[in-house]
Amino acid sequence: MRPGPERLGGFWSLSVNEVKHVVNTDTKASFSNARAEELGCDEFAISILMDKVDEYANAENYPKKDVLFKRASAIAISLFVTAVISKSAGQDSGSHPSFKTRIMQLIGIIALDDDSFFWVLMVCLLMSYMRKVVGVNTEVELISAKEACIRLIGKL
Repeated sequence: MRPGPERLGGFWSLSVNEVKHVVNTDTKASFSNARAEELGCDEFAISILMDKVDEYANAENYPKKDVLFKRASAIAISLFVTAVISKSAGQDSGSHPSFKTRIMQLIGIIALDDDSFFWVLMVCLLMSYMRKVVGVNTEVELISAKEACIRLIGKL
């Protein structure tokens, strides 16, 4: 199997986001504010990882749903790590979107099955974030992992 972006995990997502900032500066790209640029760079990184999943899965004879899970998980983990080490990740600021905003953007872009293990991972990340950063232990009724994820995001 040839190396793909998922082999680099969250590092790939973070580094592609930062490269996009450099490109934006070099090309003098215009954004309404720094927060909008951050979301644009996130979207670019997500696109780089997710747009050619079909090609990669077919070329490597690998199940598409597994490639989607790995790549979406790498992005989610990189967003989680960024949020935990950032001092203002809990709220939108003038320069950066909140963890909630970034996760909602990711979920809006990716196309994962409702039964993907990604949702279980997200529940773990969200509950950890709420405990570590927000300082709240929370409970959520577990109907499905995806529904629990959506409910937890609503509590951020």
